[in-house]
Amino acid sequence: MTQRRVWTHKLPGEFSASPVFAGDKIFIPNEDGLTYVFKTGQSYEQIAANHLHDGGFATPAICAGRIYLRTMHFLYCLGNAKEGAR
Repeated sequence: MTQRRVWTHKLPGEFSASPVFAGDKIFIPNEDGLTYVFKTGQSYEQIAANHLHDGGFATPAICAGRIYLRTMHFLYCLGNAKEGAR
């Protein structure tokens, strides 16, 4: 396998968390709690930026169609309530 850079894009803010890949999307929160969501592909395509007001130092976790985001004081679980419910 060969590695090559496909694209680069500078996101604003300071980052402690690692980017997480799920499906065709990449999620990364900055330390101010702004989580960027962008598509994988041949060019940068941001599809969302969501703000949690309590900071975002932890790497998001993805499991069973849900994304878990930990801030300084809260743990958020985002996803379709009907998916993954068994």
